[in-house]
Amino acid sequence: MIYEAVVKAAQAGDAKTMRDAGGELAEKYPRTLYASMAALVSARFYFDRHENKSAKAQLQWVLERSSSDNFKDIARLRLAAVLTDEKAYDEALKLL
Repeated sequence: MIYEAVVKAAQAGDAKTMRDAGGELAEKYPRTLYASMAALVSARFYFDRHENKSAKAQLQWVLERSSSDNFKDIARLRLAAVLTDEKAYDEALKLL
């Protein structure tokens, strides 16, 4: 239910609700796949609004804490895309 709140808030453009629900997932259930999925949804939300710092923080959270190698790979690719968007080519290449 908490993950669903993150998704619905992101779709509605409600950053506060998304941040609150995502924070709750990350705090109470950090090793679940739902926490990783919520962080990826949040990262996309922030990236679409040109809030790269917040997007990178969400992606970095997945890289450091996700229990899924697949989600870590997705986060790594998306973080490299954000870095490329910022013209940090060497850092993106190093990450990949």
